[in-house]
Amino acid sequence: MSLHRILVSLSLTLLLSFAPAGVIAQESISLFIPQALIEKAAKKAMPLEIKTAPSGVEGRIRVVNISNLRFAGNHLSCRLRLHGRNMAILSEIGGHQIRLNVGSLDLDFSTKAQLRFDPKKQILYIRPLVQNVYQSGNAGNAETGQALIALLNGQEFPVQLEKIEPFMAKTTGKTIMVNTKVLNIKTKTGGLQISLQPVITVR
Repeated sequence: MSLHRILVSLSLTLLLSFAPAGVIAQESISLFIPQALIEKAAKKAMPLEIKTAPSGVEGRIRVVNISNLRFAGNHLSCRLRLHGRNMAILSEIGGHQIRLNVGSLDLDFSTKAQLRFDPKKQILYIRPLVQNVYQSGNAGNAETGQALIALLNGQEFPVQLEKIEPFMAKTTGKTIMVNTKVLNIKTKTGGLQISLQPVITVR
């Protein structure tokens, strides 16, 4: 059953029960999205820019490909290809700032990642743990790539969720509006589970 049908069914049930305006449903809606659908959607979204660079790194980093996406009970795994432009690695030695200009860089690696969702901020945090690095480019770039991966490894990257558009339906001269808020996002074997809290208003 689609999300819209679930929301319509829930809102009509509350309406027929003479629910007052501004009702918050007592039970959440649980959606399961299979990994094949997520991987397909992710590939269509490429290239995907990483807006928050890790500490010690400057430049523009994009995810240009994702493959072998798998979901398990408490993590996801995949293979990623990243492309960096105007890259620089920053460090400090003896109180002096050192900037190593890298330029363009391509990274190809497999990773496990853990997800953490903050319902108040509506931010999904992704924490990658690099497993295997596949060498590409010349040796110098490979060494720089290893240094960059070391900075990426284990850091949390925030993904701000966009507000879900409200669903509206008209019946018997009244307008039913359903707003939804994401309560939790977590990995399950074979996909991703999203919990939503509907808020129904009747006008």
